[in-house]
Amino acid sequence: MAFTANGVQGNSAYGADLFLQNTGIDPVVFGNNMQFNSLKSNALVQSSAVTDDPYKDQLLQPGREIIKPFYDDLYADVQDWSDGSNINVNGFTGGQERSIKVYQAQAFGFTDFAQTVDMGDPEAQITSRFAPYWTRQNTTDVMGILKATFSNPDIAADNTYANDDDKEFNVESFQKAKSLLGQFQNSAFATLFVHPSVYAQMQAENYITVVGNDTPLSQSATPIETYNGMRVIMDESLPIENGVATSYIVGQGAIMYSAVAAVNGGMEYQRRADLAGGQTQIYSRRIVTGHVHGTTIAEGYTPLNGVNFTTADLYNPDAWDCVVNPQYVHVVAYRSKVADGYRGSTPDEAAIANATKTATKARNAKRYSKSSSASSSASTTTTTSSSASSSSASK
Repeated sequence: MAFTANGVQGNSAYGADLFLQNTGIDPVVFGNNMQFNSLKSNALVQSSAVTDDPYKDQLLQPGREIIKPFYDDLYADVQDWSDGSNINVNGFTGGQERSIKVYQAQAFGFTDFAQTVDMGDPEAQITSRFAPYWTRQNTTDVMGILKATFSNPDIAADNTYANDDDKEFNVESFQKAKSLLGQFQNSAFATLFVHPSVYAQMQAENYITVVGNDTPLSQSATPIETYNGMRVIMDESLPIENGVATSYIVGQGAIMYSAVAAVNGGMEYQRRADLAGGQTQIYSRRIVTGHVHGTTIAEGYTPLNGVNFTTADLYNPDAWDCVVNPQYVHVVAYRSKVADGYRGSTPDEAAIANATKTATKARNAKRYSKSSSASSSASTTTTTSSSASSSSASK
């Protein structure tokens, strides 16, 4: 079976989508495969700010929405009491937070030829990296939900402080951001999430206090870094747009997010001996739900594709609405200018990896093309020589 620059037997689909031999490395001296794993910390989704959705155990049940009913408190003007009038009965009200279920899948594969020539043990590597892959997707989902939630004009008006986004992170602006939670500003917040560039600036300004390391290093627990009594955690996934960083001040458990594996653990292996000279395919499927506590899928919202809810709907500002007093939404977005000299964005790991793969594929395809031409030329020369010898012998 021939391998060309466009894939197996000229089929461009294989060359574009699958790891074939000409997208790998075919060195003269070949060492052991190295693995450059993602550098993302996923600190936000692994913190106390994110908690399991209370209906996580029901994600495998049929349906595409989750309804979370709640009671309102007692609200009514007081009535005068006398035996000359009746006491009016007020209704006891409630509401519901609605969230959607999203079905996600991913698959990776490799050919037998690539494994033999280039790759060592790709099956073990792919399997071992699926859990970290989904953790990074959790971060992507939560960040997408947060951005969409705070892009809703009504929610942003109450829970986003951007009045001083032309100023660098500073105490006064931060206190103004905290004040958006009114009487809860000193009790609801537990964690401050910042981009590494903002974190570095806070350190330079001596805003951050380190606690828990006042014992000898060999005996101390992991130090906790705080600001104004809140734990400070940096996560490179936090956005920086046009030189403005968004930090999130978050209460414990204020973000609800859950993901469960599909039936049979969600993992499946498939062998295709006939495809691309032999191929192994590894599939993973799961079900996800998430929202900021106190928000809901907007009334009357319909899926973007007009049929079923997808991951894109989680990231859509039109999908979210506030269903309670905004002070019960214990997340506040604080926007500040990134100081000059600090990194303004984080490199896109996936883009770098894809660019490397494209360059390697083009280089190897060119090399194989030259090798093929040389082989053809040698074959032609051999055939010509043989013909000449036969002709001489007949004479």
